[in-house]
Amino acid sequence: SLFIMTGDTSYISQTILDGNTNGPVVSIHNNEDHTAVLSGFTIRNGVGYLCEHEEFGEYDLHSFGGGIFCSGTSPTLTNLIIQSNMVYSGMWFSFLWGRGGGIYLYNSEAILTDLVIRNNEALYGHGGGLYLRDSNPVISQVTVYGNSAKNGGGLFVNNLQSDISSTLVHSNHVTHIGGGIYFKNSTCHLDHVSIVDNHTDNHSGGIFFNGSSDNVIHNSILWGNDQEQIRCSADNNCSFAVAYSDIQFGQDGIELNESGEILWWTENISADPQFIDPPTGDYHLNESSPCIDAGDEHSDLDGDCTIADMGALPVDQCEGFGEYGDVIPDGIIDILDIVAIIACILDLDTSA
Repeated sequence: SLFIMTGDTSYISQTILDGNTNGPVVSIHNNEDHTAVLSGFTIRNGVGYLCEHEEFGEYDLHSFGGGIFCSGTSPTLTNLIIQSNMVYSGMWFSFLWGRGGGIYLYNSEAILTDLVIRNNEALYGHGGGLYLRDSNPVISQVTVYGNSAKNGGGLFVNNLQSDISSTLVHSNHVTHIGGGIYFKNSTCHLDHVSIVDNHTDNHSGGIFFNGSSDNVIHNSILWGNDQEQIRCSADNNCSFAVAYSDIQFGQDGIELNESGEILWWTENISADPQFIDPPTGDYHLNESSPCIDAGDEHSDLDGDCTIADMGALPVDQCEGFGEYGDVIPDGIIDILDIVAIIACILDLDTSA
């Protein structure tokens, strides 16, 4: 891709790998490490592998990874658009299970960054956008939207230990549970994640926890999802902490189902995040948003050297609104702004 040589992101949408519904567009399964880089392409019109696979203690016929199939390997996937891929599932055969319409990741420590994963399908299966199992990947600066599945419209996460950061999950749909993300037996740290406007025909448009423990939702926004913003399974225990985050309806937007435990920090809020234009997919914050500078003061400063914002898309307060130079901001340009700028440059902790 010319993107690699020029850095011009327009080449990503122009350089297309088309699977023509003949199988996964990209298959990676030869023990590659992070030095194997896939970058600068649009990956579309793939259909998942058909093979037998053990899950839930039984061997069934599965369809894996419509766009990218990645098993037992840890490549770097970056600056990609993964769109309009699918996996076969029970719509065709009652015994067929689809996993990962956009990406299927198994037994992997892959790096996933700067990805757009959209309009993929696992309609009677799991993980419309991504299905991640038995893995410890790095996931950052990923946008997941318009994907569909039975469970886990955006992501289905099974036995995962991972950090998910600076990621936007919106406008995905499930017919059952977990419109945004379905967590099964996983321990994840969500930092600066926005899970918004996802849809369900049943329960939990936002996050569903099934037997997952010690998860953390930090500096994040859950808003506008159908039914509950967060729901725990009634059958399997789950535990999680919510800190410095904006959750619609606060704790009333969370269904613990008598099996869940929550650590709720007092710094959480429940206020309209005031996105700029959700119908067009613009989930940046308006200048009057209560989420600006409301994140954890001990977190890394935003790129404009101000206190962390909540959500996936921080606001640059030095550009677009406010007075240039007022980086605190407190309406005054003074020595405190200079100290904040120097601290940002030197990566100092000024919270003490």
